Amino acid sequence: MAGENEAALKHISVRTNLLIYEVLSRDKERLINTMIVRANSESSIIDLSHYQHMDIQELNLVLHTLFNVLASTILNGDRSLIINYTDDIALPRFEEGFTGAEISALLGMIGEIINNHLLQSKEYHFSKQDLYDHINIPLQLAQDEIAEKYDLHVGL
Repeated sequence: MAGENEAALKHISVRTNLLIYEVLSRDKERLINTMIVRANSESSIIDLSHYQHMDIQELNLVLHTLFNVLASTILNGDRSLIINYTDDIALPRFEEGFTGAEISALLGMIGEIINNHLLQSKEYHFSKQDLYDHINIPLQLAQDEIAEKYDLHVGL
C-alpha cells in the first residue's frame, strides 16, 4: 500500500496553465519591457499611436494591468476576466480617441510577444495548441469584445 501511495505522489500531473502562469509571473518585467519597446517603436507596422503618445508610466500601468488580467485568466481558466476587463475599458478608450483596431493590435502584439517567449522556453515545452488555448483564445475573445463595444458606440 505504501508503495502505491509513493507511486501516486510521483505521478502528479501538471496543468499547463499553471506552468504558463509560472513562467509569465517570473518573467513579467522582462516581457512588459519588451512590450513597451515594441509599442513605442517608430518602425511598428501596426498603428499604436495613442499608446505611443502615452506617458511611459501610464503605458507601463496599462500593460501591467492587461498582463495581470491575462495571467489571472490563464491561472484560473476563467475567460470572463479578460472579457469583463475589455468591456470596462472600451468606452473610456473610445472617448479618448483610441480605435478598436488600435486596441486589438495591442492585444495581438502582447499575444505575439508572450507566445514567442514561451515557445523559446528551455525549461518547459509548450505546444502551439497549449498557447492557442491559454493565450490566443482569451486575447481573441478580448478583441471580439472590443469590436462589439466599438460597433455599439459608433452605431454601426
